[in-house]
Amino acid sequence: MRILGLDTSTTSTGYAVLDNKRLISYGTIKTPKKADLLDKIIYIEEHIKQIIKAKEIEFIVIEDLAVTRSASTTKVLAGLLYHLLVEFRKKELLVVQARPSEWRSVCGIKGKCRKEFKQNAIQHIKDEYKIDVNNDEADAICIAEYGNNLEVVYEN
Repeated sequence: MRILGLDTSTTSTGYAVLDNKRLISYGTIKTPKKADLLDKIIYIEEHIKQIIKAKEIEFIVIEDLAVTRSASTTKVLAGLLYHLLVEFRKKELLVVQARPSEWRSVCGIKGKCRKEFKQNAIQHIKDEYKIDVNNDEADAICIAEYGNNLEVVYEN
């Protein structure tokens, strides 16, 4: 099953595609710095749609909202998350939201602060796949790994 893992942000969205536990694609979608919020959301959505089509995605795992930042950041990230969820629903794609604590547990990522979690995710990916990635890509790969561990049942 082809799984797309997403670590969304309005500036740098990490994505990863696993096919039966094999990493086949990963990267970062960086939005134009001077774009307004709505244009950034549209930009991210368009790139994700291209990935879904090109990689023949069957299942999406997207990081759930972690309300640990400022109210304005939480509002922006919630807007992006729910816009994507609506678009995925329209296309009848199978989607699961994963809390950071859930996907980190599956990958054995531990830490006491955000910086430590990010560093440990990068190290996990280096150990597992022998590649160097940024923190958005590392999180996205871990999120896809979480999806690989779920027993997903759906009707064709």
